[in-house]
Amino acid sequence: RGRSISPRQWIAIALITAGLVISATGSGGTAHAPPPEAAAAVAAPDAAVPAEAPEADAGTADAASGGVVEVDMGATAAADDAAAAAGIGAGIVFTLLGSVLYGLNYSLLDALSSAPTAPPQGRLASSIGSWAAAAVALWVAGYTLPRWGELIEEPAARAGGDQSIMVTGFVLIAVSALAHSLAYFRLLRGHGAVVIGVLQALRAAAVFLVGSALFCGFQESQCLTVPRGGAVILVSIGVVIFASAKVKTETAPTPAD
Repeated sequence: RGRSISPRQWIAIALITAGLVISATGSGGTAHAPPPEAAAAVAAPDAAVPAEAPEADAGTADAASGGVVEVDMGATAAADDAAAAAGIGAGIVFTLLGSVLYGLNYSLLDALSSAPTAPPQGRLASSIGSWAAAAVALWVAGYTLPRWGELIEEPAARAGGDQSIMVTGFVLIAVSALAHSLAYFRLLRGHGAVVIGVLQALRAAAVFLVGSALFCGFQESQCLTVPRGGAVILVSIGVVIFASAKVKTETAPTPAD
């Protein structure tokens, strides 16, 4: 069956998209300035090389060595900048690719679940969940378990983590994922991929608010900034407009009436 989006809903989608873009551009952490000693050493590398003897030859050698230090530091800084730029570029590419694949996931599942020969919701959810669980299990077995101490035990010990709390958290995540999967496929079949995307945006806005309230004191990047506050407002307005337009679309009388 086909689904149409009204002009008012497109306006709501544009507002939601703008809010998410604003939240992404304003979510970076605050850069910390280097210590004064390090800044002085970078600004004047020759001053960091102590002069040993007042003789002319020794002074010439010191000056030469100071020039070499300056060139080496400049080359190292350039290499670091190039590596950072390459990492940022790769991150942008993978983020865009992941976003496209994530969006296609909604649309493809919407088409699959809306087909006349679509399998029952429970079978579809269990099949996709089984494949996803198998992929995660392969990753855990091949990457996480061989580095269990480095990736799990040592960070948990440094943070003073409690194993019972961590196990309880994993169990709760599993239960939450099960409930999310069942609700996801039911909503997808009944309302379509666009509505699911709008709800995801609303969830992101809620995460901004809850994360700021609970974790701002522990991590600066979780705090609610002005861009994030504006994003929450735009997303909320967009969701309200979309929902009201959706209700009117569904309750509008048909020509047969």
